[in-house]
Amino acid sequence: MPDCILVDLNMPEMNGFEFLEYCNQYVAGPMSFVHIYMVTSSLYESDREKALSFSFLKGFREKPLSKEIVTEMLELMLMGKERQQ
Repeated sequence: MPDCILVDLNMPEMNGFEFLEYCNQYVAGPMSFVHIYMVTSSLYESDREKALSFSFLKGFREKPLSKEIVTEMLELMLMGKERQQ
């Protein structure tokens, strides 16, 4: 399993919300330790609220990502890995 997944709202084949719905089926099993972030250019508050309704989602970030945001996500992921051990 990957350590981190960045999901965009607008993806080919399956949009970001469809992906989150799919992941929701597996979050208690192998997906429970994967850090999933919604990364999007959407400015709609309704998109943010809908995304954050998925309890396993670690965050909702607007594009473009800055070095500071990526560093923050990495630090949270590493802290989570330390707790697993």
